[in-house]
Order: sequence, then structure tokens, then C-alpha cells
Amino acid sequence: MKAKYNNKFNKIEHRNILGAIHNLGININRFGDIVVLENEVYIFVDEEIADYIAMEFTKAGRVNLTFERVELADVAIEKKYEDF
Repeated sequence: MKAKYNNKFNKIEHRNILGAIHNLGININRFGDIVVLENEVYIFVDEEIADYIAMEFTKAGRVNLTFERVELADVAIEKKYEDF
């Protein structure tokens, strides 16, 4: 699942997405990775709850979100490494 958001005024963090998922009452075994980028959020969920996520997951913190299904092959996430 993928959602785009405007990062000009608000910032989303991993914990915001995780908290919103828990507030929806979704079991932790039903979703996988959460990837938060500059203006996109990807969450990997069980196929059975994808429609529920698309309909009910509309907000994380103060940011409005609209999730849509994407094929795994269409997900373009680059790993970013930092030197210590």
C-alpha cells in the first residue's frame, strides 16, 4: 500500500504510522514493513486487509493520507546508508 502526502507543513515518522495502524485495531501479524520517505509512505500488509486499510486509514498525526494498492514490482525504495 502506498500513500503520498504533502511534507511542506507536516512530518510523518514511523511511529505515527505504527500508532495509527494499532488504533485501527489491526493485529501486528497482519502487516510488515513500514517505510516512510520524504513525501510517501509504504506499508506492506496482508492482502485480506488491504481494502480495509484503503478505506479506514485516512490520517496519521495531523497528516491526511489516501492509501492505494501497488504491486510489489512497482515499489521503488532506495536504501540510504549513513556513516558513523
